[in-house]
Amino acid sequence: MKKTALFISKIAYIIAAFILLILMAESARYTYHYSITNLLDSSIREYKDHIILHIIRLPIGTALFYLSGKVAFMDCKDDAARKKRLKAFSAIVAVIVFALLAAWVFYAFIPPYWDQAQVYLDAQAFMLGDYTDVGLKYLAMYPQQYGLIFFESILLHLWNHFGCLQIFNAICISLSIYLSGQLAYEFSDSVKAGLYTSLLTAMCLPYDYYVSFVYGDVFFTFSMILICYLLVKWRKSENAWFLLGSLLLSAILVPIRQNALIFMIAIIIYLIIIAIKEKRGALVFFSLLFIALPLLTDKGIKVYYEAKSGMEIENNGIPAISWIAMGIQGDVYAGEGVGYYNGFNQFSYVTGEYDKEKTAEYVTEVLNERIEEFKADPKMTVDFFRFKAFEQWLDPYLDSVQMTTGDVEYDTIKLLYNSTVLNVVGFFMNGYQTFLFFFAFVYIILCIKGDKSLHSFVLTVAFIGGFIFSLIWEAKGRYIFPFFVILIPAASIALDRSIDYGKVLTDKIRARKKKKNEENS
Repeated sequence: MKKTALFISKIAYIIAAFILLILMAESARYTYHYSITNLLDSSIREYKDHIILHIIRLPIGTALFYLSGKVAFMDCKDDAARKKRLKAFSAIVAVIVFALLAAWVFYAFIPPYWDQAQVYLDAQAFMLGDYTDVGLKYLAMYPQQYGLIFFESILLHLWNHFGCLQIFNAICISLSIYLSGQLAYEFSDSVKAGLYTSLLTAMCLPYDYYVSFVYGDVFFTFSMILICYLLVKWRKSENAWFLLGSLLLSAILVPIRQNALIFMIAIIIYLIIIAIKEKRGALVFFSLLFIALPLLTDKGIKVYYEAKSGMEIENNGIPAISWIAMGIQGDVYAGEGVGYYNGFNQFSYVTGEYDKEKTAEYVTEVLNERIEEFKADPKMTVDFFRFKAFEQWLDPYLDSVQMTTGDVEYDTIKLLYNSTVLNVVGFFMNGYQTFLFFFAFVYIILCIKGDKSLHSFVLTVAFIGGFIFSLIWEAKGRYIFPFFVILIPAASIALDRSIDYGKVLTDKIRARKKKKNEENS
């Protein structure tokens, strides 16, 4: 049984390595993103990159991180002092980022729009005791939004304004910077890996742009980092409270962002493997709570709103299969993005006479027709999914620009949204992506080779799940964003290991030269 668990782990690492190798190679050749000169242009364009530039960036970036680690811990004499310094540096970076983001929230004054606007308005209304929207058109189509509405309505009690939700995002981003550093340290026992992680998280500029996006994605990203931190603390201490804390946070997270179920599946697989390796059968049953309890919480929220409104919330709405069918539509050779929102999910619901089962039947027919098209043209199929993966994972803005502009008057946000600034952001993040994919790939290779100190199976499986999700679901960079961010601790640990290996190699070369010089003299 133990061999089976190890085999499953290795298969997951091999799959992750294969995905990262493809992303790394393509990110060095091409960039995919919306036009930054016309923010209303929804088509995705493919831009040729300079491979040499990416190659140059790797050693330069590595050297800069090496110097940052050397300077940060140069006067620390023992492990306790270094760990204390890591916490201090991570906290300082987090506080600086929070101050900048809070200032941006009040300066830019970017209100919610599209779906996030409807959710915000319903949260505001429910908070004030107005439940007239329960069961009406929007929530009848998207009943999965009740969890997010409930969460936002609680926050709005603190300050009845969308700025409250954006400041909460700023807090989550800042805590992510701090906690990601602690997480990397717990994984690797290296303070430098922790420092690199905090810096890389702070340098992920799309994360900062998403501060005004009040749709649960920032909380989702932060929660994944915190849950992983709690799990690794549980593994090191065997304190059940850490495991219970991760479960309770999961119960809150899934009703807010239901694609977090991908992460829950990763946790379940992780716990089952531990149960197999260590013969702890109770963990198998406990692991299932990471699905059962969130779904129970989601149901409880709907029951709460039924009691408050006096109206029944039907188990209806647009079925998930509609997003899958929409996600595999589009002409890959038309020069535009494929799998993006085109209104099919709503159209299918109307066609199905607002009935979930009838809609699912209609969508299944459409889906089967599309599958037949894929079968008939294998080349088109490969090109379709290849381009769909790249247009999401290799967008240097990770959809953050399109998702945070909307109908806002351009003059109010021109500071960070003019083409000059966006060109700089795109140039930086283009190199950042390649850097991240490269070292995340190195990390997985180290895991395959058996470095026991690098065990982060949950993050690996979550990344694989996020990648598969991006292939079959409606295409959006924001859907993959949380699974992009969780690569940072892995890449940072590999960066630290690579620097250590480089130092060892340099010392060996110097020793050989010294020996040769002594022999010659």
